[in-house]
Parts: sequence; C-alpha cells; structure tokens
Amino acid sequence: MQPLPLHDEDWEYVRTLLPADLEESARKTNALQRCRNVPDAAALIRMALAYAVSDLSLKDVAAWASALEVVQITGPGLFYRLREAEGWLEHVLATEEMDLEQVRKLLEEARSGNLKLESTTLEYTLRLTIENLFERFSKEPPDPARIERLEAIIETARKLPFDVVLWTAQNVWAAMRRTIYQQVSQRGQEGDEEARSWLHHFRSLGEKLGVRVNGAVTGHAETA
Repeated sequence: MQPLPLHDEDWEYVRTLLPADLEESARKTNALQRCRNVPDAAALIRMALAYAVSDLSLKDVAAWASALEVVQITGPGLFYRLREAEGWLEHVLATEEMDLEQVRKLLEEARSGNLKLESTTLEYTLRLTIENLFERFSKEPPDPARIERLEAIIETARKLPFDVVLWTAQNVWAAMRRTIYQQVSQRGQEGDEEARSWLHHFRSLGEKLGVRVNGAVTGHAETA
C-alpha cells in the first residue's frame, strides 16, 4: 500500500482549513446517523480526503485508517458512510469559516521548524473549498463582506509553500467581470456606496487571483 499524506502531523494543518463545527454540522445533516464504527466527524472527513487524493481503493483506505487507529471500518462500510454523508461533505468544503489566523500561525510554525508540509491533501482541500465558495459567490447578491473574506482566503493561499490551483476561481471571476460587475458598476455610477465598495474589492480579488483586471485574463482563465 502506498503511503497516504494524512498522518497526524499533516492532519493538524489540514484541520485548520475545515470549519470548527464539524461535529455539530454532521449531526444536523445526519452524516453520522446509525454510525457506531466511526467515532466522530473528523475521522469521516479524514478518510474522505485520503480516498480523494490517492489512487487507493476504499478497502485500502479503510485498512490505512485502521492502521492509524483513526477508525475500524471495512471498505463496503466506508463506501456506505461516504455515500450517506455526501451532502455534509459538500457543505464542509464550501464553508467560509476557515480560521485564517490559525492557518497563518501553523504556517509560521512549519517554517520556523523547517517542517516540510505534505502539499497534496492541503492543496486539494483548499482548492475544493475555494472553488465551492466562488461558485456560491457567483450566484448570490453582491456582498462587500463576503468578497473581503474571499480576498483574505486567496491571500492566505498565495502564501502557502506550494501552489494552489486557482483556474476555476479565475474563470468564475472572469465570467462575473462580464456580467455582475457591469450591473454593479451602473449602481456605483449612480452613487451607491456599497456598490462602489464591492467593485473595489472585486478588482482587488482579481489581482490576488493573478487576473489582469483591465484586459485579458492571465493563466487558464477566460478573457475578461
């Protein structure tokens, strides 16, 4: 079995990218209903992420989890649990409640201690979270507070010691540049201060994403 990147020292960093209320949200969505062999929500999402970033079978992931004493479960049992928790997993990876200050603190600890972070799971978790947040962002009314939060998340992602793939976020930004941005611009020209604030942060978000605000979008994003 190939080694998986979610041993205890790595899990501490991945956990900072996830919401603090894992247990409560799992209960509300019944993700752990009638689940005697999975001790808590953290164990369930840890196995889900391990399966997502490896080429191992569910049986092998279950064996890995047992070896680390994360949980005692079979391959079929893990399949059932992940299927039942699908909605909850989507919710967890679309949260805006990431503890950015804790992420920064752990990054500094890693740098000062010369700890080499395992990037595969960290990148995958953060990328999915960012993609889900941008999809939601594109479908909801313009909100200056939300866009400021996205700015902070992207800024943190850019400071990680590995690259986070932002193609989807860039493309969502570019599509919004052609649609929602134009609509909010009209409101800004009419003197709407909240609209002006949103426009300012939208342009700033584009810059943090590596998108040219005026002209063509760089990288893999579409033309703005």
